[in-house]
Amino acid sequence: MKPKLRGLIFDLDGTLVELKFQVSEAKAAVIEDLRRLGFDTSRISDGEPTQMILDKVAVQLQEQRRGDSFSTLRARADRILNKFEMQAFKSTKLLPGVKSILGYLKDHGFKLGIVTNNGTVPSKMMIKRLALSDSFDVVITRDDVRRMKPAGEGIKKAMRRLGLRSHQCLYIGDSYVDVLAARDAGVKIVSLMRRDSAGKILRYSPDYLITSLKQLPLLLQSHQ
Repeated sequence: MKPKLRGLIFDLDGTLVELKFQVSEAKAAVIEDLRRLGFDTSRISDGEPTQMILDKVAVQLQEQRRGDSFSTLRARADRILNKFEMQAFKSTKLLPGVKSILGYLKDHGFKLGIVTNNGTVPSKMMIKRLALSDSFDVVITRDDVRRMKPAGEGIKKAMRRLGLRSHQCLYIGDSYVDVLAARDAGVKIVSLMRRDSAGKILRYSPDYLITSLKQLPLLLQSHQ
C-alpha cells in the first residue's frame, strides 16, 4: 500500500511565481564583495548555488584562520541578495493556475508549505501582495536555516512544523538544486520542467516530472 500523502512543500521562484530576479548578477555582487574582503574568488562562480559559494568561503576561513566570522559574511551576502530580491518582487506575478491549484489542494486536506532560498522580508512581502498568505501553513526562507538549498535543512524544518514525516510529503521545485535538497531531506521530488532547465534536471533523476503545475492534481491522484 502506498503511503498516504498529507503535505506538499513548494519552492517559490519559478514554481509558484515568475520572479524577475537577476540571479547571476546577485551572486556576482556577493562574489565581488568577498573579493574586496580579500577572499580568493578564482574558483567561485556565479553559476553555482549561493550555498556552495558560502561553503567555499567557510573553507577559506578555516584554512587561513582569518578574523572574519562566518555569520558576519553570511549577513553581508544576505543584505546583497535582499537588495536584488526587493527590486524583483515588485514585478512578480503568479504563474498560470497557481491560485486554483492551491485551492484544490487545500480543499483536499493537504498541508502546504514553502521552502525558498529567498530572504524572509522579500518572500513574505511577495506572498502577501499575491494574496497567498492563507494558502500556506509554513514558510521557510534562507533566514530560517543555517544551510540553504541544495541542503535539505529547510525542507526538514518545514516537515517538522507541519507535523509530518518524509514519506508523507512531496517537494515541488523547478531546478536541479531542488532535486538535491529533496534528496538530502529524504523526500520525493516533483520536478517542474522548463525548456531551458530540462536537461540539467533530468541528469539528477527526479522522482516525478511535470511540465505544468496544472498536472499536479492528476499526479497526486495516481500516487494516492
